Amino acid sequence: MQAHLDNINMSTILSPQSRWRHTNGNLYTVLCVANEFTERPEQYPPTVVYQGDNGRIWSRPVSDWSRSMTLVNEVAAFRVAQPLLSREEHAALADMTFGHDHPV
Repeated sequence: MQAHLDNINMSTILSPQSRWRHTNGNLYTVLCVANEFTERPEQYPPTVVYQGDNGRIWSRPVSDWSRSMTLVNEVAAFRVAQPLLSREEHAALADMTFGHDHPV
C-alpha cells in the first residue's frame, strides 16, 4: 500500500513503526513525533524522528515530511507500544552511564 501524506490523516500515518520510502529509494521507519503537543511550534516545531534500514536516526519537521516521503505501510491504529529497551538492556545502559550504584 502506498499513499502520499497529502491524502491521509497525518496523525494516523505518522505513527511509530509506519514505513516510508524516500525519493532516493531508501526505506525508513518512524520512531516518534517529537514536540507533537508543543505550545510554541515556531520555536519547537513538531518533528518526525525516523530510522533508516542502515540504523542511522534522522529527524525532519512534520511540515516538510510529504515533500520527499511516500507511505509504504501503515501500522494498525491500536497497536500496543513496545518498549525500546528490555529491562535488562535498560539496566546495562544505566550501569554504563551512571555506574552500578544508580537505581533503575
